[in-house]
Amino acid sequence: MTANRKTIVILMGVLCIVTFTAFFPALKNGFTNCDDDKMVTNNPRITSLARDNVTSFFTEPHEYLYHPLVLLSYAVEYHFFKLRPLPYHATNILIHLCNTVLVFLLIYLLCRTIPVAFIAALLFALHPLRVESVAWITERKDVLSACFYFGSLVGYLAYRGGGGRKLFYGLSFASYLLSLLSKPMAVTLPFVLVLFDLFQGRKIDRKSLFEKAPFFIIAFVFAGIALLVHYPAGGKDTQLEPFAAYHRPFIGTYGIVFYLTKTIAPVNLSSLYEFPAYLLAAPGIHLIPAFLIVLVLTALIVYSRKYTNKAVFGALFFLITILPVLQILPIGGKSTPADRFTYIPAIGLCYISAEFLYWLYREKFRASRAGRSLLTAAAAAVCIVLATLTWQRCQVWKSSVSLWNNVLKQYPDNIVGYINRADGHRDTGDLDSSIADYSEAIKRHPSYYLPYNNRAGVYMAKGDLKSALADYNTAIGLAPNAPFLYYNRGNVYASARDIDQAIADYSRAIELNPRYAEAYHNRGSAYSNQGEIHRSIADYTRAIALSPGYAQAYFNRGNVFAGRGETDRALADYDRALTLYPGYLPANLGRARVYAQKGEYLKAWEDIGRIEQRGYTVEPAFIEELEKSSPRPPQN
Repeated sequence: MTANRKTIVILMGVLCIVTFTAFFPALKNGFTNCDDDKMVTNNPRITSLARDNVTSFFTEPHEYLYHPLVLLSYAVEYHFFKLRPLPYHATNILIHLCNTVLVFLLIYLLCRTIPVAFIAALLFALHPLRVESVAWITERKDVLSACFYFGSLVGYLAYRGGGGRKLFYGLSFASYLLSLLSKPMAVTLPFVLVLFDLFQGRKIDRKSLFEKAPFFIIAFVFAGIALLVHYPAGGKDTQLEPFAAYHRPFIGTYGIVFYLTKTIAPVNLSSLYEFPAYLLAAPGIHLIPAFLIVLVLTALIVYSRKYTNKAVFGALFFLITILPVLQILPIGGKSTPADRFTYIPAIGLCYISAEFLYWLYREKFRASRAGRSLLTAAAAAVCIVLATLTWQRCQVWKSSVSLWNNVLKQYPDNIVGYINRADGHRDTGDLDSSIADYSEAIKRHPSYYLPYNNRAGVYMAKGDLKSALADYNTAIGLAPNAPFLYYNRGNVYASARDIDQAIADYSRAIELNPRYAEAYHNRGSAYSNQGEIHRSIADYTRAIALSPGYAQAYFNRGNVFAGRGETDRALADYDRALTLYPGYLPANLGRARVYAQKGEYLKAWEDIGRIEQRGYTVEPAFIEELEKSSPRPPQN
């Protein structure tokens, strides 16, 4: 191993150790209700690695996003660890460590200067703006997509520096495809490849563009997929309502200044930012300063070309990769900035900073040992501060309550903060605190339906069906076309044994959303309670058709078949439910009863054993009845 390679390996090790230390508190965090429920804890799609379920990751979007590799990673973790949060956090940190190493290699291949590569990678890895992408389990898509994105860039530079070896080109293209399968924001990569060519002095001709054609083609394909699935038809971001169409470019410059400010001074970070009140009141006037700042910075960067093209390269890298989320074009559903949007774009800023520090060290303090020592100490101090802020920021993501406490500290009137903190209290069993937060949200925003809906759910959990019904009625009055409100009110009626009203609400939910699998399922249960078996089976079947991974629908349809004596069809449904959700003990019990009914007592005892191994007690009357028919087999 040459001295250079040995140094590189050692520095990679240092990067990993320092980065892991900074993010260590995240390993003690749990899941949060900031979409972790939709992606992991309440996501039935990740509970099975069955072939057709995994296939659905690649053929169906999830939560209006297409990110099959992310779902696959969750499914693998669920298979081995179920819902223990530690492995999920550890995976995110491990991927971030890989990304840090890839950034080091990327910058080194660009400039062939080890100190610049090390400083840039260190700034990237330790900056508190990375915390949202790493400590938030839902943002696996950020770190995973970036891993393949950086891998593709490294592969391309290796291809260009290795005499055009096709192996590196193929690896670069394959890695890019995997990046797109993790998050659509990776569509910017082909433009970055062109930027790399320009930075390295390569002529942009027909050959170089033809070389990138496959990258552009799949970028446009995935951009189209993202636009098709990203948000429901007619959906809009109400935060953009105060802004006219001609404000869009200025919103973009506001975002640029916001990200630059948070990069330089990463304080008062939040998982949810709001546009300042003054900006919403008079956007035409208050967007101008940001535009002027960007104009001045652009002039300075253009001027720097007299001496070097490095600042231009770093600035363009940042701009190209941040452009999809600047809301210059109305793409996506989030108009306000977010820390996670900087994960890839930060490389451009880190590169400029590293080159500047190394220039000071090499040129300005060449003859001053004291100056070099002072500069090194200052750089080390900055890294220590960044690592400390990252350590502290990781702890904000410890739980739903701590996360939304942080948001409300900065935005005391934020209704989303109150609702989500209330949800967090509810999930931990603190129902009184949950109701208090929902009530505070209602007090501040009485015309918003969601806190009424959520408070009603807590009232249901407390057994107060009357208050729950009143809140759902109010919510429906405020949002009469929201299907889930009718579904939720139907659940109240079902709990009150008012089956006709429950069916009416489930039917209204289905009318508003014909693909509402849960509404079909619950209406099927209501029909079953009324003895309308054919309608019940039809609704369960429709729910399964809409959601092939719906284990509970298979289980309940199996119960109906079992009640009709159709034992083979019942067993098929119980088997399917257990394939999708191997820990679904009610399906084991239902299957045990059917096996006993068929006289297959050994199989019945096997299912009883599976239930008891999990620490649950089976109904003694059933055990006694089974013992009379066939004594329990001896245990091994």
